[in-house]
Amino acid sequence: MGAWVILFMGLGLGYSMLTPIFENSDETLHYPYIKHLADGNGLPLAIPGQPWNQEATQPPLYYAIVAASTFWIDTDNLPEHLQFNPHWLFTEVRSLINDNQNRVLHGPMDAFPFRRAALAIHMGRWWSLLFGAITVACSFIIYRQMFPQSLALANTATALTALTPQFIRVSATVSNDSLSAALAALTVLVALNFTQPQRQALAHGRRVAIKFNAGHALLLGLLAGLALLTKLSSLTTFLLVAFILFWRLLFLGALHRRPWHKLFGWLLLAGAMLLLLNGWYLWRNYQLYGEWLATETHLNLAGRGTLSIPQIWQLRAEIQRAYWATFGWGQIRPPEWTFVLLRWFVSIGLLGLLLGIIAKLVQGHKNRPLPLNLAQINLEHIILLLFWAALNLALYVRWVMEVGSVSHTRLIFPAITAISLLLALGWHTLVPPRFAGWFGGGVATGLLALNIYSLGWLIGPAFTPTNQQISEPTSQRVDVTFLDSLT
Repeated sequence: MGAWVILFMGLGLGYSMLTPIFENSDETLHYPYIKHLADGNGLPLAIPGQPWNQEATQPPLYYAIVAASTFWIDTDNLPEHLQFNPHWLFTEVRSLINDNQNRVLHGPMDAFPFRRAALAIHMGRWWSLLFGAITVACSFIIYRQMFPQSLALANTATALTALTPQFIRVSATVSNDSLSAALAALTVLVALNFTQPQRQALAHGRRVAIKFNAGHALLLGLLAGLALLTKLSSLTTFLLVAFILFWRLLFLGALHRRPWHKLFGWLLLAGAMLLLLNGWYLWRNYQLYGEWLATETHLNLAGRGTLSIPQIWQLRAEIQRAYWATFGWGQIRPPEWTFVLLRWFVSIGLLGLLLGIIAKLVQGHKNRPLPLNLAQINLEHIILLLFWAALNLALYVRWVMEVGSVSHTRLIFPAITAISLLLALGWHTLVPPRFAGWFGGGVATGLLALNIYSLGWLIGPAFTPTNQQISEPTSQRVDVTFLDSLT
């Protein structure tokens, strides 16, 4: 696990250092929110004409963490950094030889060693990177707990989490997305640990027992509440907790006395803790904007668009591009053949997953022995992973329908732990067990190469000022006299 975290942090620092401040999507809006808090002005208002614009509707946890660590820095030179490039071409994809990739103007005030506002912004990025590393660590532990018999599977899935360029880029940005992903992965990990089945010998055989109590429910409510206090879309984290409790405590028969009574009691405790953390913020939204979640206010400020489900399906290739590797404000991208290979990788992985599930159902029903690469298919875990991924994908689709753009794939990253494991499972179902380790190494090598290329041949050149050589003008003596007096 440590090696994956170190590799992730190293690449993340590369993205953070090579990408100038405010050259990541919406960073120009997220940091003013932080500065407003750090200056002691309280939570910003979501009203037109403010530098944070729609991001003022975001819950405050991430912004408060960064503000608490940067309040001592003099950031009053922020307007110098927020001079927008008048020739910027928005998010239109263009070649690197075309300049004006930069959203804002840059100068010596951006340079290392960082000072004032630049230092505070980079500290915000470092917090995001730490939260991304927590996501990677929790993901690896989840993989090992779900499939302890296959280290190769865990390594492949962790490579897909830790080395996805877009997730690293998002985790090196001033935004609340990586904290949302970290809290989702941590909450699922804790829920799985609290509901881990244990075998107890009884007079008439053996049964599954789970030592779950009210304290566990309160802790899960605390984690889910922190996730919601980070990003409103993280309400899905509480739904994951409810699903895990329902699945393991009821469906698997782990509770034998008044299971519904106990389950609802625990969910009420967890929900009460969630409301205790977030009730004040939801009430504030209602008082200010007339809505609990302030989503309409957010959309009105950000600008609306419309996409239907068929239109979103037609844009599925662009969705996959935005999931894997688009940089800057989405306009800096690897060659198209890279995305073609990644689409084939995803398609074959999903096909392998489907075939593995079918084989597990058919052969398990007939009580036939399973090949080793099918034996690792655990339907209980796959159902949880599919539910986890489906929650965030459904939320993403619903949001895209309202904003009219499919570039918001960061909304999917709270489920990157589940998506990576599902893809890895599909491939490991198809790959012979003796080659599983080599396959995982190949996936890691390919993604590492894509990150190195993105850093050295895309992001670096895109934001490196061009050094135009201007020749010295030659001077010639003219010796001209005007009006008999001016020479």
